[in-house]
Amino acid sequence: MCSQCGKPAVAQVGQLLLCVDCLYKWQQVMNAQFAHQASLLNVMAQLTELHTGFAVPRMQIPEAPGAPVTLNNIRLDKSVVGVINTGEIAKLDLAMSRIQTEGNAELSKALREFTQAILDTKELRPEQKNDTIEHVSFLATQSELPKDQQQTSLIRTVMGAVERTVTNVGALASLWQVLAPMLEHIA
Repeated sequence: MCSQCGKPAVAQVGQLLLCVDCLYKWQQVMNAQFAHQASLLNVMAQLTELHTGFAVPRMQIPEAPGAPVTLNNIRLDKSVVGVINTGEIAKLDLAMSRIQTEGNAELSKALREFTQAILDTKELRPEQKNDTIEHVSFLATQSELPKDQQQTSLIRTVMGAVERTVTNVGALASLWQVLAPMLEHIA
């Protein structure tokens, strides 16, 4: 058992047994301490160069790993984190899970494949990716609502916007042709 929180332990650090979460936190602290010490060494190297005129090598400070994003349906590459709205991705991922749980595995799969293709494509600018992800998230959450609570005119407008964005993007256009008919029942 983790000596910090009582969860099942996966690693030992010194005399302490740690779970995944506590080990991650410990590693973050160690990384921050190393980065701080390396930056101090770099300052000392710079001062040494100023006083002696000799070049002194610098420590390369590794980039701190980002906080983990836990998603069940979507794979986020480090290259898109910071470019796309991860909050909207998390909302969309949750909607996909609920759609799957409610028994519409086909729609959930089509949403997952389309969303992943949006994230992976190099043919859309970051703002186009964000807009399209927001549109797909809106459509996914609308598909969960009872018919009398759905915003049908907005659904039609959003579907048109998605179609215009992806029409000339090969893989996205073909995936949209699969997804759009499944979403038309909500419009």
